[in-house]
Amino acid sequence: NSFKNLPGSQLEILLNIAYNAGYYAQLFVDEAKASSNSTAATVVAFNSYTNAWAGDSYHQYPYQVRGYLDQLYDIPTPNSNDLNTVVTPNNHVVFTLGTLSGVFSKVFQTLAALDGSGNYTFISDAQATAAFGTAVTALGLNTGATFDLSNATDRATIFRIIEVSISTLETNLNTSFSATTLNQL
Repeated sequence: NSFKNLPGSQLEILLNIAYNAGYYAQLFVDEAKASSNSTAATVVAFNSYTNAWAGDSYHQYPYQVRGYLDQLYDIPTPNSNDLNTVVTPNNHVVFTLGTLSGVFSKVFQTLAALDGSGNYTFISDAQATAAFGTAVTALGLNTGATFDLSNATDRATIFRIIEVSISTLETNLNTSFSATTLNQL
């Protein structure tokens, strides 16, 4: 079974366990093993918020993150005080692509990439903004377009813009953000 194709929130939960507890933690090892042979019962177990209140913080953390995302995305979620009561938030986080462009730029200005001489160079606002603009144009959109994070279609578009922007930035910088190096800042 490919972890990439795990159903429901299984991969999300598994990655959050790895992030919080570590990939070497017994909880991660157990959950990865369960995921490698995922059954319908495994999916139900992973999707159950009872896991958030059934153990230590390593059990709770992935479901807290999932709960925050569910609230942002307007997905019905069990109430933390009563798991039998489902709450549907009415949140709408609406923003323009111009605003997202600014956030994208600020995030990428905190990162550096190796230049042609093998030195780290911080990514500039101009480089990040250009990559984002190219992505927006390539997807046939404009920076004035408005998107709602709680709308699944809008959310997919937002994530696609970010993916294309990152890919464009990699191409423009002639680098790979997944590459590793022994060079230090």
